[in-house]
Amino acid sequence: MGPRGLAVTLDGRIGETMRKFLEQSYKKEYEVLKGLFKAGYVEDRIERLNFIHEYTESIWDEYIKLIPNKTIQYLLIAESPPWSDEKTPQYFLDPTSRSRLLMNAFKGAFDCNLPKYTPENIINYFAEKGLLLIDSIPFSMCYKSVRRRPKYEELVNLSVKSYMLKKLIESKFRFNKDMKIVFGYRVNAIHVMKSLNGVLDLNGNKFILNEKMICANYKSNYPDAGKIKEILKL
Repeated sequence: MGPRGLAVTLDGRIGETMRKFLEQSYKKEYEVLKGLFKAGYVEDRIERLNFIHEYTESIWDEYIKLIPNKTIQYLLIAESPPWSDEKTPQYFLDPTSRSRLLMNAFKGAFDCNLPKYTPENIINYFAEKGLLLIDSIPFSMCYKSVRRRPKYEELVNLSVKSYMLKKLIESKFRFNKDMKIVFGYRVNAIHVMKSLNGVLDLNGNKFILNEKMICANYKSNYPDAGKIKEILKL
């Protein structure tokens, strides 16, 4: 069985306990997020942001149960689940999602883009290989036009510590000492590395970070299967 994102209803409704989860759990980050976009833009979308967050977190929780002994061989550091206005959110680890650029690149890198591989089989295959996806920001906004702004760097710097690192450490993973790390997107990666001073410290396991770990190619700035293969030594 693949991961199931069924903690929330697909029409976008969320429970009262989760309705204000993001703005209450990440108060500083939320204020910075609001400053990153035009007035009222984030506030108008916060209920949807909470819904996407709860939906994708439930899938992530189910996915990590599929990783043998919770041992991580490959770590993919991404930005956030993509924004969607309505219907079921899209998410890398959700087999019901359409195949996006990052997923297509990883399918190519892991040689599982043949017709015999169903979406659910692919997710299970990633888990068996010890691949873990972690997002650096808990808010599923579209950041394409704002990544060069100072507020974006501030948001990443805060979120990496309050969200990404906390999630990695509290989930009690076993990190292989030779774990390979790949970043999905260039600007986000640079800010993540800067916020960590170039070192990802996971329960005393220290991994040196550098720009060679970014899988986006220079020509298109899209994730590249060949670069993922090279970075992860597949």
